[in-house]
Amino acid sequence: DGEVDIRRFIKALKSVGYQGPLVVEREVGDQAGRLREVARGLDFLRECLAG
Repeated sequence: DGEVDIRRFIKALKSVGYQGPLVVEREVGDQAGRLREVARGLDFLRECLAG
């Protein structure tokens, strides 16, 4: 999603020992849509961090 290769970016952060926060930012019109998209983004981040 987007133009940044998030998987590669997170791999680079891990390689330099970054342990700070990561933010899931989604722009969707309604509250229910935002919650779904944030949950989707969180799942994606967890997958990236595990790999």
